[in-house]
Amino acid sequence: MHAFPFSRVLVVSDRGNPGLGLLTDALTLASHSPGGEVVAAVTDLTNCIEAEYAPWTYRLLPDLSVDSVFDAATHFRCDLILTRPPAHTWAGSSWLRGLLFESPCPVCLIPAGARLSLERALVRLSLTPRGSRLLSLAAGLIRAVGGEELVAVHNVFDYDVDEQPDLSEDLRTRDELAIYRFLARADLGGVNVSPIRESKPGEARTLLGVARRRGARLLVIDPGNDGGPVWQWNRREVLSLAMHSDIAVISTGLSNQDRGWKQILRQRVFTEREPKFN
Repeated sequence: MHAFPFSRVLVVSDRGNPGLGLLTDALTLASHSPGGEVVAAVTDLTNCIEAEYAPWTYRLLPDLSVDSVFDAATHFRCDLILTRPPAHTWAGSSWLRGLLFESPCPVCLIPAGARLSLERALVRLSLTPRGSRLLSLAAGLIRAVGGEELVAVHNVFDYDVDEQPDLSEDLRTRDELAIYRFLARADLGGVNVSPIRESKPGEARTLLGVARRRGARLLVIDPGNDGGPVWQWNRREVLSLAMHSDIAVISTGLSNQDRGWKQILRQRVFTEREPKFN
């Protein structure tokens, strides 16, 4: 896992040719790293900007399947894959699922029409060792780009507790103390981090709601399960967030590197349908 910022960005579009807007966003991300480069993956050079004038390099791929994209990212030593969320189809969801849960490097999704801004970002806060790594990476990005604020959201929801106001308030105090202790031990590099404790069902909806309230234009997550309730943060929630977000999302892929061989076998060999959670 490369530390932020990103030095070589691979730009991919499910339409075959990345538009100027996506390539410009890639240049913005790469510009914060000395010698940053942008590699545009295409399947046809017909409609590409003349290479001699383009501040990026075109690389011809046989197709835009997940395996081809991963091979290109590995071959060109890219530390970020930048793309737009695909169409809301079965094929698009399948492509996005592979990209998020198996990528060898972080993935950034920028919805069409969204404005990439690194001034204020939001990170999903999990009080775990991987959550600490995620928080440090997000803080590193904000520090590198001179951002204004990093909002750290920790969502804790229990249907039984939610129906008991007195108990709920006691747990809120306990959770807030745990968050501040966690932040005190984290490597934040002097970045201004604003912790927020939420208690709402629907992780994706909660994170996007806080982002809108706080004016965050970037959301940083890790797609892997963090040991919390399986109904709270699972593949279905991650895909829902990625497909419906109206702001840029960076998926770090920390959990992809943490997977053991048993998990890899389960995901690549045993293909039973994953249960759906309401």
